Amino acid sequence: MSASSAAAALLMLETAIQTDKRTIRAQDYFAQIQPWKQFQQGERLISLEVPMSGDFLSGCLGQGEITLCYAFFLSGGRILDLRLIFGGVAPVPVRLAKGERLLKRKETAALDPAGEAAELMKLLKPEISLMSRNDCKLEVMEQLLKKSLERLTGGEE
Repeated sequence: MSASSAAAALLMLETAIQTDKRTIRAQDYFAQIQPWKQFQQGERLISLEVPMSGDFLSGCLGQGEITLCYAFFLSGGRILDLRLIFGGVAPVPVRLAKGERLLKRKETAALDPAGEAAELMKLLKPEISLMSRNDCKLEVMEQLLKKSLERLTGGEE
């Protein structure tokens, strides 16, 4: 996995970065290309607090330099809440909030992983600005989304 995998996972888990002077949300910390420059002179990292732990289906899938970190919170066969974060497709981790809204409250038994992944990418593609030589990343992103949904529906181990 690439270095961006850890950043994507910390963002997906809504980690709080605690220093001896303050607490920084992972969402704010990883919004910058060089996040470590946010630390003040003499400020020290104390701990990482992971509030999104417990009973959910989560994981990280990687292909090449691209990582998808996902978490699905299920209740009664429906997706109650979820997080989808890509690392390695931009200088900072990318959260797929629109894709999350599309999948939220759907029944897992009714999901078509390939169809849902294609629909997500069609929705997200206009918002993802990749250099022309990186167009292949879109295909990898779709494959990783499909694999995460297959794990959710029990179609892949």
